[in-house]
Amino acid sequence: MKIQVITSEGCVGCDKIEKMLDELGVDFEVVDITKNHKILEKFPVFTAPAVIKNDEIIFTGIPKRKELVEKLYLDSNPRGLNLFWTQNGSKIN
Repeated sequence: MKIQVITSEGCVGCDKIEKMLDELGVDFEVVDITKNHKILEKFPVFTAPAVIKNDEIIFTGIPKRKELVEKLYLDSNPRGLNLFWTQNGSKIN
């Protein structure tokens, strides 16, 4: 699973989503649109943050933690949440 977070300078929401992904133990790449304008050719987002999973935008803005986990793990694997809980041993809110 390839995760990218599209950010911009001074974006408070970007910091929040990065922290959420860190807490969930998700590996991700940060792409700052102020330094990498070409990403907008591929993903025409109009707000930051945006979360990209396997070259598909799954969120713009800040999702709730539960929604994020569901999109990251459940959409690609019906047993994904069980896998997440087994690996992380924690509940999500």
